[in-house]
Amino acid sequence: MAIFHKVSESKYTMEGILRYITDQNGHDEKVISFSGFGLNLYYPVRDMLITKYLYSKTGGSDYKHFVLLMEHNPEMTVFLNAAERIAGAMYQLTGCQLVYAIHTNTDKIHMHMILNSVRYTDGSKLDINNQLYFTMITVCNKILLQYGLEMVRTGEKYIRDDYEIDSLGNPANVIA
Repeated sequence: MAIFHKVSESKYTMEGILRYITDQNGHDEKVISFSGFGLNLYYPVRDMLITKYLYSKTGGSDYKHFVLLMEHNPEMTVFLNAAERIAGAMYQLTGCQLVYAIHTNTDKIHMHMILNSVRYTDGSKLDINNQLYFTMITVCNKILLQYGLEMVRTGEKYIRDDYEIDSLGNPANVIA
């Protein structure tokens, strides 16, 4: 099974987190791929900050950080294609610019996604509530399934404590 994890608030600035996920030296030369949506990859920090300044939303958290980890390493090309589709879907779903990177520096292949905390579409702040979180997992699972990959597991060990799920792994406290 795969794990989809929202990383808690980070010690990094936006520039710091983007440098971290793309840093070959810090990841034993095992950043396999990085790309993004809604921004220029040569200037992702600039582009994300421009969005914040355009909408006067420079306070609070700068970004949202997610990791998709595959417990059983899939064939690389298949995962790269699925990861690109997942990142594109998250861009469309949230309306936020994002950068993602694929790492193989641990025994599990994983993808980091950094989303701007301000939507480029309307300037509102991105709030990862229960409904959006489970929608993100559902989108991941649909794409992973299309590529024949393991789906994201749910359960109290794998999702945040404030999300309640029923015995089938479905959100119990989400307003539809």
